[in-house]
Amino acid sequence: MTTDTGTGDTPAVYTMSELAVNLARIIAEIEASGKPAFITRKGRFIAIIQPLKPGGVESRVLPVMARELGHDH
Repeated sequence: MTTDTGTGDTPAVYTMSELAVNLARIIAEIEASGKPAFITRKGRFIAIIQPLKPGGVESRVLPVMARELGHDH
């Protein structure tokens, strides 16, 4: 495994294998750092995980979900 959890301005790097085994811990580390992390598979870049702004998603998604659920009744 080649985890580099990032230091200073260096972004963290995780492998897909690490994500499969330690998803919750890795997501928590990325959220705590406030910085994006690179994801690799077999040494090749495949994705970036960007931490969310606190409350940013919930404040936008919950009202929409509530409206959608209200249409079902």
